[in-house]
Parts: sequence; C-alpha cells; structure tokens
Amino acid sequence: MASTQPNWRDELQQYAPQRFSIRFIKDYRLHLPNKRWGYALYRTVYAPELTDEDFAIILDKMKKIVSTNFDCERLRSNNSLDPEPDVIAANAFHLVVIENENFNGLSLKQVQDQFRRWFEEHAASKGLDTNNHLCLVVDSVSARSILNAPEPSVDNATEGPTTAKIRVVDGQGDEFDEDVDESENGGFMECYVVDLPDLYNSVVQMMLSMEELRPGSTTAGELPVFEA
Repeated sequence: MASTQPNWRDELQQYAPQRFSIRFIKDYRLHLPNKRWGYALYRTVYAPELTDEDFAIILDKMKKIVSTNFDCERLRSNNSLDPEPDVIAANAFHLVVIENENFNGLSLKQVQDQFRRWFEEHAASKGLDTNNHLCLVVDSVSARSILNAPEPSVDNATEGPTTAKIRVVDGQGDEFDEDVDESENGGFMECYVVDLPDLYNSVVQMMLSMEELRPGSTTAGELPVFEA
C-alpha cells in the first residue's frame, strides 16, 4: 500500500510552515546546497584540564543534543512524521572553532574583545551569518556541564537533555566595564545546548539584542540562562 504521509517539501512552500524543522529549513534555505547555520566557538581551556580528546567529545555531544531539538516533535508524534527535515536541519549545524593554547584561561571579557576583531575580519568568509553577533565559549564551566550531561538518546529526546549549558558572549554590545562582575554584565549569559537553534532564531531572524534575550533576574553570582 502506498504511503499517505504528506511530502514535507510541500509544507516548505507554505508561508509559515507549522513544523519547527521545516520552518527552520525555510528561514535559512537549508534545503539548498552548502547552506549552514551555527556559531563561532572559542575554546578557553586546554590540557591538562581539558584534553583534545575530551574537547572532541564535547563538540560531538553538542551536535547530538542540538539534533534532539529538531527530533522531539517527530518523536512526540510516534514517528508519524518524515525524519528527513529534522536530519537536514541538524546536519546543517556548523561550529567555527577558534582555538589557540594562548587562549587558555581567557575571561569572558577577553573573549569578547577577541571575538569583536575576529568577527569583522572572518565571519562572512567562514560561512557565518553576519547578523549572528554571538559566540559560544567552552571554558571550564561549560566543559564540565556538557561532559557530565547524559548522552542524548531516543528515550530522552522528547524532553531534551536539559543539563548541558554553554557560555554565550555578545560581540556587538557596548564595551564591558572591567569593574562589573561577569554575572552582572549585560554581555554574557548561558544557553542550554538544546536551545541553540532557538537562540539562533532569536538573533538572526528576530534580530533581538543580548539585552533583550537575557532574563531579567538571576541568582547572585551566576550568569542568566537564555529562555527559549
């Protein structure tokens, strides 16, 4: 018997597709060759605290966790939806890794200064959307959070692995005040890795600033966490 499952590419032609992965593909033209979405990512922790092998595990786990954001809608439907758009959106996730052992121990403020200069010179040539003025940072805190997070699986995909968080730095905002604690500085926050597609939408599609994205209140001494 022929399948009655609708072709997801028909929904792609709609003005505002309902399914998240299809809408994401449409917004960023990911169905076309060589189209990607993603972030610059700074590594600011090295051996012996974080080996290259563990850093590779972090990058791989981030990609798997991001995939669950696109997968969960299909899995909640008992796999009645075509998986192809979820795979396309997830596979287009791209991290431009910026690493140099001289960056070991950089503060978020120092990363912001580095990223400002790098973004102007390299963002477009590296395939990054020039509206995306945020970068991710794997420091000691982010590394522990991601490494200790449960491995994404079909069993936990519908809820999303909600423990892995990563630092986010604004490369477009005002110069940071060196006298202000990082937790109180408007240019820094954290984001659950699973919510990186939503953060990308907020910055590139909705063109929201870090100030608009940061929650209004947070625990003293801790960075606020982006709320998807």
